[in-house]
Amino acid sequence: MADAARKVATYDDALAAPPHMVAEIVDGELILSPRPASAHGAAASTLGEELGPPFKRGRGGPGGWIIVDEPELHLAGNVLVPDLAGWRRERMALLSTRGTTAGGTPVSDNAGGAGGSSVSGGSKASGT
Repeated sequence: MADAARKVATYDDALAAPPHMVAEIVDGELILSPRPASAHGAAASTLGEELGPPFKRGRGGPGGWIIVDEPELHLAGNVLVPDLAGWRRERMALLSTRGTTAGGTPVSDNAGGAGGSSVSGGSKASGT
């Protein structure tokens, strides 16, 4: 028997997720995960503290980076929320309240925001 056609998740599906869940869209599938546990959050915060001085401020490193905790990234139809992401400052002149595309370009604020749902946190670290 043929499988029923799979519904491709939309951003509205992610926004409708329960507020205690992290909602991401990967290859058209809505992925819901619980918010990270306290130990996970502490580890991500420590990593951000270590990256800040050399990469953001240039103390013992290259400087010129923007490091963001749990950004909402819109990449080729996917909605991803890594623990941390980084961009060279010149590639991301503005920080959007809504998210960024693969090149670090802010997504239009007209497209909506995370609202009451938690379209944030929970994936592995990444950056461009």
